[in-house]
Amino acid sequence: MLSRPKRWLISLGFFLLFAGLCAFIGISVNHMTNKNGTEPSSESSSSAGSETQETTSEPETTTLPATSEQSTEESSSDETEPTTTAYTPAKKTEIKKLTDKDLEEIKAQYSIEPEPYILGEEMDASNRPVNCVNYNDRFSGISDKISVFNTQSSLSHEVSLFFVLTEEYDNNTIYILNRLAEKNVHATFFINMHYAVTYPEIVDRILREGHEVGSLGASSPDDGLAIYALEDQMNDMTALQEYVEEDFDYSMEAFYFRCDLFSEASLKMASDMGYKVRFYSIDYDDVSHTQAIDANEMLDHIKNRLHDGASIILHNANSATLIMLPNLINYLEDTHYSIVPLH
Repeated sequence: MLSRPKRWLISLGFFLLFAGLCAFIGISVNHMTNKNGTEPSSESSSSAGSETQETTSEPETTTLPATSEQSTEESSSDETEPTTTAYTPAKKTEIKKLTDKDLEEIKAQYSIEPEPYILGEEMDASNRPVNCVNYNDRFSGISDKISVFNTQSSLSHEVSLFFVLTEEYDNNTIYILNRLAEKNVHATFFINMHYAVTYPEIVDRILREGHEVGSLGASSPDDGLAIYALEDQMNDMTALQEYVEEDFDYSMEAFYFRCDLFSEASLKMASDMGYKVRFYSIDYDDVSHTQAIDANEMLDHIKNRLHDGASIILHNANSATLIMLPNLINYLEDTHYSIVPLH
């Protein structure tokens, strides 16, 4: 039988063994908890937060607006914009709406029947289309604001260029503006509402470089604005006029009846509103952007029809026009023609 001191030592040993086992179990559980991430230490939490912050901020540092802007410019035009002088807006021309009484008086005095504008092939002694001479005389009886030939001066060897813009094709207008800037030549660009709204940066540049912007009316319909009622024509004209004045701080004074369709009443109404209505005396069929056109043939056509005070109409659609344009300007310079604005 064990003595009391020996039994006490055995009990102490069992107690220490049990305490050690409990301590070992506690340490193991704590280690496993930390490893599973259910209760991260303060150091681990700080480290994880830092990694999260770096991950969310990384896209901001990789955004490069300058590179994107540069890519847009390069894709829109391979050419460098020539340095030009700042544009100073001219005194605004007041374009007004007519009253119902005014329109009724116009309809009572002038025909509302639409007519086509036709150049014809017959030339007079000055190489001007005979039809244009007749139109000019006829239109001047309606208003002195309607003209076929350039009205800047009676001096010989003056011509004007004007371009019709209803849509943009492969940045053709940018190319045209670059060529004009290189030669210090100014032209008139006729636009509709679609062009003004869709290509404001091009309209801005046209104005900035001192060119004239003219009106085709807001809708410039393919069947011709002149087939509609005078009231509708007037509303169409003023809609674009107000938009350009508001968005570009510019007042258009030139008007061109697209599709070469007019009526005497339409001409009178537009001129009474304050517009200078323009026609042309030299043209070429460059309206289509898909039609195959020989640029040399186009140039020869215009050269053969040149005359004093000529108004040459062109479009921005066909690549042949782009090829022909600098050659035309060089030819005009070589033959001592001055290229002057319409107004």
